[in-house]
Amino acid sequence: MDAAIYCRTSKYNPLEYRASEGYQYTFGGEFIHFVARSGYKDEPKVDENGKPLLHRNTALDYAGKADFLTHGVCVVQDLFKIYYMNYTNDVGYTHFHVACEFSIVEAVKRFLELGQDTDMIDHRGISPLQRALYFNRGEVAELLLRGGADPIGRSSVTSLQLIIFSSLNDGAFAERFLKITKEMNQLVEVNAKNKDGGLTTLESAVASLLPNVVDLLLDNGADLSSFVFPSESLIDKRISSRRRNGSKIVKLRLASGALGIVECFQKRGYELNHSCVLATMKLFAEYEWFDKSSALEQPWSDDEEFMSKAKEIMMKPNLSFYDLIQLQPEEAEKQLTPRDYFELGISRKLNWFRSETHEKACILRLSEIMSRKFFRRWVRDPMWELTGYRLPNLCCDMINEHLTNEDLYNIFLAAAGLGSRW
Repeated sequence: MDAAIYCRTSKYNPLEYRASEGYQYTFGGEFIHFVARSGYKDEPKVDENGKPLLHRNTALDYAGKADFLTHGVCVVQDLFKIYYMNYTNDVGYTHFHVACEFSIVEAVKRFLELGQDTDMIDHRGISPLQRALYFNRGEVAELLLRGGADPIGRSSVTSLQLIIFSSLNDGAFAERFLKITKEMNQLVEVNAKNKDGGLTTLESAVASLLPNVVDLLLDNGADLSSFVFPSESLIDKRISSRRRNGSKIVKLRLASGALGIVECFQKRGYELNHSCVLATMKLFAEYEWFDKSSALEQPWSDDEEFMSKAKEIMMKPNLSFYDLIQLQPEEAEKQLTPRDYFELGISRKLNWFRSETHEKACILRLSEIMSRKFFRRWVRDPMWELTGYRLPNLCCDMINEHLTNEDLYNIFLAAAGLGSRW
């Protein structure tokens, strides 16, 4: 039987059965693709005046479930070839929301051209723009903003914080978001607090370890004078979603993010206090960013393919990735800043590792190199204090040279336990 005829004549809509909760996505997806290719178009029922009845659940409502976000984008694209009308289900979730969430750009454009309200919220009070921002749908977000969407919204979390909190984009869309809103003369208050925890956007960016966003916010008027360093529990909550995928490269991204924020604050004259420094150091211990291996250990040294590839990846002119992992920390800090390591972490330059052992060793090596200056800088005075001020600073520096970053952290911790003033 022709797929279009089957869908029109079946007692139960087979599309919605295939896409419904509990049905195997693979088999259902094959059927939906088959129907979409057949040319079948959904025809809404009409009332006595001939007006389409657009309040019902459809296959696209089922497709808006979390599992489809990673496994069913193609299914959603096929469904939008079948459904042209903007149906609304019983909780206010519309096809327009689905199109924004899955970045079905043509469907979004079509709905906007038909006069769709860009600020229509669903049952949770979430607007299409907020969905697009959270799921890192940059092109859709721009369409919505230029189509008149309110960049502030009515959610308890600001639009900038949604960008920051998303585990999908590392804050990359924040700059574009601010640029578009300025072009559209739409006011975005960078110092606004969310309604849940009272966090400012700057505090949210710091808690998420995003130095790129911290820099951007400060460039756009964020208030550093009233800044409160986030608690350890808040930082853990904010970065937990980024750590879930288990990637070793995420360790580099987070460690460099923490140090990049320290660097950013110092450049702007913000004096880090003892608790800020300790909180930053604790991140390295808590999330195992310390390199516990010997500096002489290089598990990649007998892997010719690895070394060949490492020499091809350029960090900057005349500095390859291979060169970098051979450098002593003092030499490396002359070449790269923590922000450079962060940019490396969010790029795709390190996606070529085939050996998990090599990847882990390299990432921890980079973490040790880039954080060396920070640990030595902040442990010098506590070390001097622990020696009873009997050794000159030069001698303390010579001792510290032979200690690992983890050793330096333990010294700082010991001094803190004794009520150190540093």
